[in-house]
Amino acid sequence: MITVVFYTWSEEVKGNGFAESETRHEIATGKTTIEEAFEVAVSNGANPLDTIQYKF
Repeated sequence: MITVVFYTWSEEVKGNGFAESETRHEIATGKTTIEEAFEVAVSNGANPLDTIQYKF
């Protein structure tokens, strides 16, 4: 089973600028191929052009 790990970012107005905060997502996909795990990550909000980590 492959677990995917990826980050999403959100911005908020803080003072005179913006503050970014990141959220770590770790999802046990139940899949056995990277292609299937990639689809699960993207369907859960991962940007396909950002880094997606895979744990076996």
